[in-house]
Amino acid sequence: LYNIVDSIYISHYSLAGLNALSIVFPLQTIVIAMSIAIGVGTNAMVARKLGERNREEANFLAGNGLFLTICGFLFVLVLGLVFPRTFLGWFTNDIEVINAGVDYLTIILCFSFGVFVDVCLCRILQAMGNMHIPMISQIMGAIINIVLDPIFIFGFWFVPEMGISGAAIATIIAQVSSMTFVIIVFFSKKRDVSLAFRFLQPQWQYIKEIFKIGFPSFVMSSINSFATSTINFVLKPFPYAITIHGIYFKIRSFVFMPVFGMTQGLMPILSYNYGANAKARFLRARNLALLGAVCILSVGSLLFFGFTKPLLSLFNLHGDIANIGTYALRVLALSFVSSAFCIISSVTLQSLGNAFSSLLITLSRQMLLNVPFAFILAHFYGFDGVFFCYLIAESLVAIVAYPYQRHITLKRFKKKAALETEATG
Repeated sequence: LYNIVDSIYISHYSLAGLNALSIVFPLQTIVIAMSIAIGVGTNAMVARKLGERNREEANFLAGNGLFLTICGFLFVLVLGLVFPRTFLGWFTNDIEVINAGVDYLTIILCFSFGVFVDVCLCRILQAMGNMHIPMISQIMGAIINIVLDPIFIFGFWFVPEMGISGAAIATIIAQVSSMTFVIIVFFSKKRDVSLAFRFLQPQWQYIKEIFKIGFPSFVMSSINSFATSTINFVLKPFPYAITIHGIYFKIRSFVFMPVFGMTQGLMPILSYNYGANAKARFLRARNLALLGAVCILSVGSLLFFGFTKPLLSLFNLHGDIANIGTYALRVLALSFVSSAFCIISSVTLQSLGNAFSSLLITLSRQMLLNVPFAFILAHFYGFDGVFFCYLIAESLVAIVAYPYQRHITLKRFKKKAALETEATG
């Protein structure tokens, strides 16, 4: 949401700034994926140790998670000092865009300690069963960013006009505010987990456990960012293409959010019913989720077709660039329904314990297929063809993945039934 809000305001300030934000968006997402990966690993291990009533180890795991968080920030700090200009140069030769992107990305990366610490502490609180404080923290940060963005970008009263640097500063203030709120709440009373200094001393066995759980989360969260950056590189020769591609992902996230939220609820239901050998309930839950995903993404696709220009106008795109964007967004929306079959197939296989197949589906639809097709289509058909890479990738994966997960599901339940019959016999 931070980058989306920044993009909407910056689009009314500078088209070069909007283009720059589209280019840096994947890298910004990867940084957040790093913080989430450390947080997820810490959360899972702290919760496990608290469940075992082993508070000493829970404290060490939380402390080592915070230590890794600090290390992650220091790595990103170095990245922010040396990498932004090189990164922007891969995707554009426009000096104005490069300078705008460097201004934004340097501030975002060098002051990313706010998002790192906030995510880590929120995940530790969640491990203790506190879901409200992390939710309040995230909402508070988003609201602060929405309020401060126009003030720092365009200037207001005693605040000078700062343009794209102002958008970055507003984002950092919002993230640091969220972090400060969580720190105050966390240390305001005694909790099940302590973050005393002695628990921050790095110990390999704890770091290894956090990495083992967190790294797959990082891979899953960052695959799309790597693929987006690669396709941005393919789009480099086409005017406005990277900007439109970036806007597409920003708007698309709101369409897909309900589906991903639904799959978070679907996963434990499928896992429970598989464990209970309740085949009928398992299949009903999967089919209902698929129907829901198809309905949501069909509505999203219709919105992309029917309200393309109003959506683009949010980002102050009019005239020729709006016409180009209208064509691109409608082509991209063609892949939505196929995505429903891919997403539900991936979650179903994950609930059955087939993690590799689930990961392969995600990799194939987001990187292994759409990136090569982007290069091929750009070479033969130019701008008119390149965005069809998403439709081709999603359709091919859906055609293979959905029948495969149905086969695996029936096979697993048949095996379970045979084992139960053997046991009772």
